[in-house]
Amino acid sequence: QEAEDFFSAFAAWGGRAFVFCRAAEGGGASLPLHPLKGQRTSFLRLRLGVEGLSFSVGLRKRFLPAGVSGKSDGRGGDDLMTRRAALPLVALLLCALLSGCGRVEKYEQARYDLFDTVCRVSAYAESEDAFGRRTEPMWRRLEEIDRALDPYHGYEGLHNLYYVNLHAAEAPVRAEDVLFDMLLWYRDNRLDAGETVNIAMGAVLNLWHDAREAGGPPPSEEALRAAALHTDFGDVILDEAARTVFFADPLLKLDPGAVGKGYAAREALKALGEGAVLVNLGGIVACAGAPDGRDFWRVAVQSPFSASDSLGILRVKDESVVTSAVYQRFFEWDGLRYHHLIDPETLMPGNFYSSVTVVCKDPAAADLLSTRLFLLPIEESRATAESAGADALWVLPNGETLMTDGFRRRLEE
Repeated sequence: QEAEDFFSAFAAWGGRAFVFCRAAEGGGASLPLHPLKGQRTSFLRLRLGVEGLSFSVGLRKRFLPAGVSGKSDGRGGDDLMTRRAALPLVALLLCALLSGCGRVEKYEQARYDLFDTVCRVSAYAESEDAFGRRTEPMWRRLEEIDRALDPYHGYEGLHNLYYVNLHAAEAPVRAEDVLFDMLLWYRDNRLDAGETVNIAMGAVLNLWHDAREAGGPPPSEEALRAAALHTDFGDVILDEAARTVFFADPLLKLDPGAVGKGYAAREALKALGEGAVLVNLGGIVACAGAPDGRDFWRVAVQSPFSASDSLGILRVKDESVVTSAVYQRFFEWDGLRYHHLIDPETLMPGNFYSSVTVVCKDPAAADLLSTRLFLLPIEESRATAESAGADALWVLPNGETLMTDGFRRRLEE
């Protein structure tokens, strides 16, 4: 396409051009573009080799540009100044050909051992090796975050979330850097989530986690109410100078499930550096730039009722798409489904929606916001999305869908 654009411009200038492409092992084809027949022309020819191909580039010009005059070079009428005048055009053509021959391709990697979900990264690169060199720092960073935010496993020498939950009520604990930075981020942004998202609800969420692992029954109301007495984030004391965490309530536990993967996606984009890329951490989709030759990434919104069905394709660029849904983690008991999104008021799974999808710039903010919208009734949820400047889609349990005008505009027709 770049070469054809060049030839169009050259033809408009009054010339005739063609490319002859021959593979290194032989064979070839001529591609004439915009021929101007019957014109007496001067001629310039150039050869170059690119990635096993031999290109002959021919330019014919039937008149000199305005203001250019020259003398014959004495070799059958080829005008030396015509040649010189065409050199900038040849340079432009070379750039077009080189960029076309070095065109990047799409590559993808996936891992199943991080954050208890499927993690994927897609990007465009000149080769699989180049893609691997770019993604290697990202995978190392995600491994680091996965261990640091793990609430269920300890690691030797690592002051991760499990260690902090175990010891922070005894004395201030020097937390891993990424864990402490995430806690600071949540502290500074939690007011945007109101009281509906609270990462200090670990005591309550642990009861639901244990019930889910056992396949039921759900926790008793008595046990939930007792645990809810120990969920005040104000009892989490963060010392920024020492980078330590202390729990003023000895029964308090942290669970950053409402923000952890979003924060990890943000860090993944940083580790990947500049260039078009898309990261998907189990429903947390974050992208930078746009795919090669396109204006945006295409992100499918999964139906909460069938993993094989899509609710539509979103067009996004330098943005994040996050879905909170009932299908992600749940168990069933006595014919009822109990999912992992727990309302801090009722201490039970939220039942307003089957899924909520949010589009906004920051994946961490989108993760926090999608949980909040999921746990609010529709009028309040819609108002919250609008005040946050986010686009959102709500899927009700009966299958009805509601969306902001901005979300509707993003959908492919």
